[in-house]
Amino acid sequence: NQNVVEGPQGLIVIDTMETLEEGAVVAREFRKLSDKPLKAIIYTHNHTDHVFGAQAFVAELAIDGTPVEVFAHVSTEHYVNRIVSEYRPIITARSFRMFGTQLDDAAFVNNGLGPRLAINEHSSFGFVKPTRTVDDELTVQIAGVDLKLVHAPGETNDQLFVWLPKQQVLAVGDNLYKAFPNLYTIRGTPYRSLKQWAASIDKMRALPVAHIAPSHTRPLHGQKDIQRVLTNYRDAIRLSLIHI
Repeated sequence: NQNVVEGPQGLIVIDTMETLEEGAVVAREFRKLSDKPLKAIIYTHNHTDHVFGAQAFVAELAIDGTPVEVFAHVSTEHYVNRIVSEYRPIITARSFRMFGTQLDDAAFVNNGLGPRLAINEHSSFGFVKPTRTVDDELTVQIAGVDLKLVHAPGETNDQLFVWLPKQQVLAVGDNLYKAFPNLYTIRGTPYRSLKQWAASIDKMRALPVAHIAPSHTRPLHGQKDIQRVLTNYRDAIRLSLIHI
């Protein structure tokens, strides 16, 4: 999914898709919804499908040289640099196997969290370095919108969630989606702490969330249903920890 917040003074894009080509398509769709300038990008974490379309959003949505702030956890740039340098050859090969990138349509079903990867041998990438970083949490107003960025390690160590208190909207990054949590990935990403992931879900449970905007699978609505889903998800992670 791709999330955008329209504030009184401009747009806030939460994550930026997987490639420049994909980012440009989505950015043009956003432009149909609003003519306001892009004011900020928020990376929820370092995974490829969240950071590498950023330059396309700046090119399509920043008006008349509007400065664009880029928010991320203090460690996100480190993880991105590691993937594109030392880890890139092996991670790319393993990811193509893991996600079935080279399977034809007759042999391929889906990736569980979406139809398929956008990356192929013709893709181009455009990461924009963070201009403001978050360690533990940051309360800030962007484009006239009050929001809070909270460090919530889980699927990645640098994961942030974005909380809009007035709207009671929570953008959860990849710490929640309608599939069993991906506690370990066979392509060989860094260790995922299940204790920290469960604790991060509890941080979300403590908020009066009326709407969840996930980075994968459908949105959720209603405080009662959201509390049930978050609690079940946390319990599933804790149960896995016990059995491991």
